Amino acid sequence: MTSLLRQALRAALPWLAVAALTAIVCQPLLGLPPRGYDTLMHFYRLAEVRSLLAHGILFSRWSPDLCFGYGYPLFNFHFPLGVYLSLSTYWLTGADAAVGWNLAFGMTLALAAIGMFLLGRELYDAPSALLATAAYVCAPHFLYHTFARGSLPNALAMGLAPLAAYGLVRAARVPERRRIASAALALAALLLSHPAAGVLLIAPLVVVGIATAACADPAREPIAARVRAVMWAVALGLAVAAFAWLPALAELQHTQYSRNTASTGMDFRSHFANLYGWPAVAIAGLVNADLPITVGLGQLVLGSLGAGLAAVRLAAAAREPATPLAGIDMITAVSGVFALVAIFLATPLAAPLWDALPFLQHLQFPWRWLDDGVLLLAVACGGLGFYAARWPTVQAGLVAVSLLVFFANAVPYLYPPRWHSVPDHPTLVDATRTQVQWGVCGLTSFNEFLPAAVLSAPTTVPFPSADLDMSLDRKLQRDDDAADWLTARSGGPTEAFLQLDLSTARPLVFDTFYFPGWAATIDGRPALVGADARGLLQVRVPAGAHAVHVYFGATPVRIVADAVSLIGVGVVALLLLTPRTTARRRADRQSPIPNRTAPSSTLIVGTAVLLFLATMKWVWFDHFDSPFVRHVRDGAIAGTRAPPWRRFGGELELVGYTLDAADLTLYWRAERPPAHDYAVQVVLTDAGGNGRSTVNGYPGYELTSRWEEGQLVRDTYPLPSAPAGSGYRIAVSVVDPNGAQPLPLLDSPDGAAHLSPLGPVAE
Repeated sequence: MTSLLRQALRAALPWLAVAALTAIVCQPLLGLPPRGYDTLMHFYRLAEVRSLLAHGILFSRWSPDLCFGYGYPLFNFHFPLGVYLSLSTYWLTGADAAVGWNLAFGMTLALAAIGMFLLGRELYDAPSALLATAAYVCAPHFLYHTFARGSLPNALAMGLAPLAAYGLVRAARVPERRRIASAALALAALLLSHPAAGVLLIAPLVVVGIATAACADPAREPIAARVRAVMWAVALGLAVAAFAWLPALAELQHTQYSRNTASTGMDFRSHFANLYGWPAVAIAGLVNADLPITVGLGQLVLGSLGAGLAAVRLAAAAREPATPLAGIDMITAVSGVFALVAIFLATPLAAPLWDALPFLQHLQFPWRWLDDGVLLLAVACGGLGFYAARWPTVQAGLVAVSLLVFFANAVPYLYPPRWHSVPDHPTLVDATRTQVQWGVCGLTSFNEFLPAAVLSAPTTVPFPSADLDMSLDRKLQRDDDAADWLTARSGGPTEAFLQLDLSTARPLVFDTFYFPGWAATIDGRPALVGADARGLLQVRVPAGAHAVHVYFGATPVRIVADAVSLIGVGVVALLLLTPRTTARRRADRQSPIPNRTAPSSTLIVGTAVLLFLATMKWVWFDHFDSPFVRHVRDGAIAGTRAPPWRRFGGELELVGYTLDAADLTLYWRAERPPAHDYAVQVVLTDAGGNGRSTVNGYPGYELTSRWEEGQLVRDTYPLPSAPAGSGYRIAVSVVDPNGAQPLPLLDSPDGAAHLSPLGPVAE
């Protein structure tokens, strides 16, 4: 009994460590949703999918209520797996969208931790797998997607990537049908989660899979068969997801993608990663915190060391008979090399390549390559841990120190600001309000999928309630004599049935944008459909009595893509249902795998360190000021100066500032939602009493009318050099650019002052 209990504890210990690690990174999801700058766009897509499902439409490439009711081909390009995940968690939490949203992010982090641990254990051993898992889920880039950016699709892609890699590695080691099918499904899910991230992550997964296949024992299974298994899994994954990615690639030409991403001033040079960046001390809830987009210094150093050691071992093995660890050496070295290549493409050093290769610019942001870098560096970190397993004390120390470094780098990303205004039950009204307030027509950043024929993005609805689940027949433009020729009508969100009696031929124009897929029949025969001068859907109907059916349907490429996906699903189902032969089961049992028995001392140390870090965060960092985190307490922030007067009109509060010879940094908090878009005026007065001022358009470069109560914003101003022989004094006021009076300082004497003096700046 004691032996069984010891074995059970030994088996449970690694998963206890994974659970503790997952709890640390998921804990910020308890409470209101983090205020990511992409959160609202993804959050309110839930309302559109719910509306379509209410009509029995499980999947629609056309979103009829977006763009103020004119419609938008959102899910023809942004695959909706993340939306369906958030919809599932919405129902799971009793129709509480905010809680469901956080739960969906928590599931992506848990998937990432479980998948990376399984992958690391398959390649190395349990302690090394724990090191790889920590390197992955604590990577600043992953946490940036989750908390600072709020992109559920991208976070989901990173959550699924280790599971897909695990599936490919297993298929490469034992090319069995069920393993191939499982890997294919994981790859398909990855592709359906996020278009750019899914495509970029496929390449490193294939590299890891082929490296595994190439280094396996050819006596047990030919290498060619293993490589074929990997390629079959990839091909089937692509086939299952073809219904999504193939039309997206083929029909991007029918949108304003290239034009709109260029006209918005989106320059890839502004979006390179900060490879060596380390975040400043966190200020809990700060909206625009200085969080570098990076893989993490610890991950970069340890992953590079692991890859370097693997390369040295491979070089030595090339001069001698192959060693038993050659396969692990190859996987670790290849992972590290490709990780460094991906990271290079995300840095300013790669700018000449981005200039020379236009297809790279379609990715918009160079830092997207860090998705690959983070995944592969984590694998290389696991390799380093495995090399240290020869000396258990060294491995235990490596794991402990690495966990401390990863945690210290991750902490500033774990104290995000919050969205206070997201509703429990998001509606189409909320979706339209968000599109108006943030200028995101169609719930995408640059309106990039507007149909090519549309002259400009709309700013208002064509008629009241056009964006509120309006059926297509109600969007038909009618003149005063419509009652004479429109005898009956009905329809749904993406189709209309019309009975007409026309005295003369006329075009029917609908207040919805034309996009490939719109079709019509007149009396059961196909009719010509196209765009009018404004890009609206138009159908030409001859004179006479006619039955007209207008609908959003398939295109040739969609038909082909759907057929490929159906074939892929059928093949995968057959592979999953095919029983294994006796010879295959015997081969599975005899398949060599790395030593998974973990030195218990390393796992005990790792688990103890993680439990200690979790306790430190939840008991100390979350509630008290520390060297890692500061909080706003009693209207002040530790480490900043307190202004003499701080309450501007009862709307904005200056809770602290820092001042040196080069910069002035102000920290603003909204006492209540500001009524206007205020500007901050920094007044500089020299020794002679001569004043000059610097005005920032908006505090923190964000419209104050979008601020919520309690929102904390950092606002930085570069200061001119002080006049020779003297300094100058600084004061701050808050003004309405539309000509209204400056906001009064309510805590100044008699509440009459408008300028809050901050102090002198020496020469």
